[in-house]
Amino acid sequence: MTTNSRGFVTREIPKTNGAACGTSPPIAGIKPRCDNLEMTEVIYLPPGEQIPEAAGDEPWLMVEASDDGRFFGSGWGRKPSGESVFYASLPENDVTLEAAIAAATVWAVERSVPRIWVHTTPA
Repeated sequence: MTTNSRGFVTREIPKTNGAACGTSPPIAGIKPRCDNLEMTEVIYLPPGEQIPEAAGDEPWLMVEASDDGRFFGSGWGRKPSGESVFYASLPENDVTLEAAIAAATVWAVERSVPRIWVHTTPA
């Protein structure tokens, strides 16, 4: 993990072909390929910090901690056809932070979402 120019703690997750490359735990049914890698930046926000303002057409993805220990993902992006799509995590991906980020990363690569914003503590 590193700190970016705005002071946020970040890490980059290699991604390719709709799968997170080398995610832990592995995502059931997905065999990651590690060629033609792109990167999704995962940004860990301090408690109480909000996602910075972005252009209205910029894709976004967020994983947030809940009071019951789960991690919920939500976001917006576009299909390659240009159609708008929304992301809402599945219950099986909400059980750990790692599973939530792995599932969000798969969605992010398919929608060209450049970063995932993460709150590790409940708001």
